[in-house]
Amino acid sequence: MKEEIKDFVSDFWSYKKDKIKIEKSLDDLGMYGDDKRDFLMSFIHKFNIESSNLDYDKYCEKEVFNPLKLLFYKKINKEVIEITIKHLIKVAEKKVWFDPS
Repeated sequence: MKEEIKDFVSDFWSYKKDKIKIEKSLDDLGMYGDDKRDFLMSFIHKFNIESSNLDYDKYCEKEVFNPLKLLFYKKINKEVIEITIKHLIKVAEKKVWFDPS
């Protein structure tokens, strides 16, 4: 399942597969806001995940133009929960969305 998830992330986000480590978060890969929401929706569909309890707002930042965001994004957006590749693997294996621990 690990390789399937890495393939999916690589294809969706045009990120080199060999650079995707399971401890990296979607934020580490540069995925924020609507892009992250679109990714999660595609992930849920692709891997047939039961997602009725998925609250996208917990994981996806609101998109507001802020020029400092590019430099200090993680510092000004700590209210969202980060999703790691490892978590995506666990979700795909269980076929149900659950919050990271």
